[in-house]
Amino acid sequence: MFEYTLYFFSAYSCGVLSLGMLAVSYLKTRNETLAYYSYFQAVFTTLILIQVGLGYLSDIAPHDEGGFSEAIASSLYASEFIIGFLTLFALIVFCLHFFSVPRLMRHAAVSGGVLLVSDLMLHVAVFVWPNTHFATIVLFFNDHLSSAALLYLLILGVSHYKTLATSAERLLAKRLLIIFLIALPSTYIEMLLETTMESSLSFYPLIYLSETILLTHYFVKQALFSHQTAAPAYAVAPRSETVANPLPTESSEKTLTPVIPESDIFERYGISPREKELALLALQGRNNSEIAETLFISVSTVKTHLSNIYEKFGVKNRYELITFLANKSATLSTASTIHASDE
Repeated sequence: MFEYTLYFFSAYSCGVLSLGMLAVSYLKTRNETLAYYSYFQAVFTTLILIQVGLGYLSDIAPHDEGGFSEAIASSLYASEFIIGFLTLFALIVFCLHFFSVPRLMRHAAVSGGVLLVSDLMLHVAVFVWPNTHFATIVLFFNDHLSSAALLYLLILGVSHYKTLATSAERLLAKRLLIIFLIALPSTYIEMLLETTMESSLSFYPLIYLSETILLTHYFVKQALFSHQTAAPAYAVAPRSETVANPLPTESSEKTLTPVIPESDIFERYGISPREKELALLALQGRNNSEIAETLFISVSTVKTHLSNIYEKFGVKNRYELITFLANKSATLSTASTIHASDE
C-alpha cells in the first residue's frame, strides 16, 4: 500500500503547485473562468489529499493498537463522500461557464440538487441503513453517478463547442472532451479489476494530473502573455478633435474614429472600472468575440456587461452608445472651454 500512497501523494504535490500558479494568474487577470476552475481544482486536490491520508492510515493500521487510525479513517471516508460530490458539482459549474451555456444558474441549480440528494441518500445508506436493499440501490446509483456527470459534460461540450470565442478556447475544449472520453470508462475498468484481479489500481489521479497540467498551462500562459493582447492605454482626445457625429451606419462602423470620452462621464453614470474597460473596447469598434479574447472572459459575460452599460447610459445598442458618449464629450468640452475663458 506504500506505492498506492506515494502515487496519490505525487498527484497531490502537483495539484498544490498548480493551485499556487492559478492564484498568481488570477490576481493578474481577474479571469472569471479561471476563478471557477480554481474552485474545482481546490476541491479535487482535497479529494486527492483524503486518499493520501487513507493510504497512510492503512499502512500504519497493523501497528496501531489503540484503534486511533481506524477512527480517523472513518472520518476521512465520510469526508470523501462530501468532497467527491463537491468535486463533481465544481466541475459541472466550471464547464457550464467555460462553454457559455445559457441559463447557467438553472443548470447549476438542477445539477447541485441532484448531487445533494445523492450525497444525503448515500450517507443514510452507509451510516444509517447498511446491509439493506435501499443501501444496495443507492450504492449502485453512486457507482454510476460520476460516469453520468461526465456523459452530461461531453454532450454539453459538443453542443456548445462552436459558441467559444477564440481558437485557443476551442483547442482547450477539444482536449477537455478527450479527457472526459478517457475518464468515462475508467470507473468501470477499476471495478472490473477490483472484482476479477483484486487490484486496487485507481485511474483518477492520472486523470487529475492530465487536467491539471492542461488547464494550468492554458491559464498561466494567458496570464503571462496578457500584456500582448491587452487594450492600449487610453488618452483623452484633444478638445478640438472630439467626435460628435450623427448615429453611425453599419458601413461606417469599421472606419469610425473611436470616441474616447472623459473619465468623468463614466463616474457620473456609475460605470464600474470593468465596465469602463469593456466600453472603451467597444468604442474602438471591437466585436464581442474580440472583447472576450482581450479581457479573458466569455462572450456571454461581454453581453451581460454591455447590457448593464446600455441600461446605465439609457441607450439600446452600441451605435446609440457611441453617439451618446460623443455628444456628452462635446458638451463637456464646451463647458470646460467656457470655464477656462471665465478664469
